[in-house]
Amino acid sequence: MGTATLQLQEAIYAFLEADVFFLQHHCAIYDEVPENAAFPFLVLSDGMETPQDVFSEKGRLTIFNVHIWSMAKGTEELEVIFDHVDQLLHYNSALPAMPGYALIYGKRDTMTAMRDSDGLTRHLVARYVFLSEEI
Repeated sequence: MGTATLQLQEAIYAFLEADVFFLQHHCAIYDEVPENAAFPFLVLSDGMETPQDVFSEKGRLTIFNVHIWSMAKGTEELEVIFDHVDQLLHYNSALPAMPGYALIYGKRDTMTAMRDSDGLTRHLVARYVFLSEEI
């Protein structure tokens, strides 16, 4: 069947976009950030995938980074947005379905917050790992 990366990225993007939290917090979700985008915003990165086959079962381990950028002073805005993303993606049984795959789990692997080189922009990167199986 090939890769689960595109189907999973589209499902996660739609899942996040459908959540009213991001609208309430004026946090846009992008695949490609437009020039002069307003802060804060979130980007779902391109994925990385490795096979996780077990005997005749075809599995896929897919990794995405979620990037959150903010210009707010302090880290509160970043942390509030990250906490909500984490509630949605880390071991949530309501994760979206994908055509041709059963999603076994999604979990956060790491999270790093930093200040960008301009000294003003804060950037948080959270790495999520998803295990899926062809059906």
